Amino acid sequence: MYRAARDPHGLADTLAHAGIACWHLGRYADAMDHLREALSRYRAAGDRRGEAKTLNNLGRMQLLSGYHRDALAAYQSSLQIFTEIGGAQNEAILYHNIGGVYDYKGSYEEALAAYHQALAIYRQIGDLPNQADVLNDIGAIYRKAEHYDEALIHHEQARLIAEEIGNQSQQVIAMRGVADVCRATGRCHEAIDQYHTVLKLAREIGDPYEEAKTLEGIAEATLSTRRPDAARILLRQALDIFERLGVPEAESARIRIESLDPALGRLTP
Repeated sequence: MYRAARDPHGLADTLAHAGIACWHLGRYADAMDHLREALSRYRAAGDRRGEAKTLNNLGRMQLLSGYHRDALAAYQSSLQIFTEIGGAQNEAILYHNIGGVYDYKGSYEEALAAYHQALAIYRQIGDLPNQADVLNDIGAIYRKAEHYDEALIHHEQARLIAEEIGNQSQQVIAMRGVADVCRATGRCHEAIDQYHTVLKLAREIGDPYEEAKTLEGIAEATLSTRRPDAARILLRQALDIFERLGVPEAESARIRIESLDPALGRLTP
């Protein structure tokens, strides 16, 4: 209808929203196509705010698909536009997303610096959903750096905020983060119980990526209890979802399956 009416802004907005919908449905290739067309339409219409928002969302999809250089370029271009036209929340989101690229690359100091910039702005403007999101990301970095107490503090803060505002997506991420810490500190049975709670919620809200990440966590905790056959089944379930989504985690899951010694339940030399 927007095409028939020759309404460029309506068409661009609809394409951008379709991209976001496909993203949440796990249809990443479709999401990228819609967002690229929306970006072209916004640029043709001279809509810089629409262009900046779409660059941000496109960067997210590029990062999920493993194209971290493209993602960083998209985020930086978006941040430049928002710096020029104004918008504190959007600037915070861009710092948050830039931190995600550094996190993906393993540059944790740069990631934490960007995340804390984002958190300060989120708190200043009272943006609770994004506070929960960035607190979960900070918690994940502390877990990877083996600062487990800090990780738990940040995931618990995220969980409390998410529960307060009814954001089940961030609840899932926070609870999975706590389970990851339990597993990393050797509390595997506690981790498995927590993961199963998370898995149920992830499936209820229809989040395939979190479902796969949780299956992966259950597999690793199961492996630590010396049940390699059960762990391999769980990893294959996670792999099927990752492959369907087209995300880089598929390759790491595949390698993990291939490297398991079925007799010992540990990595082969």
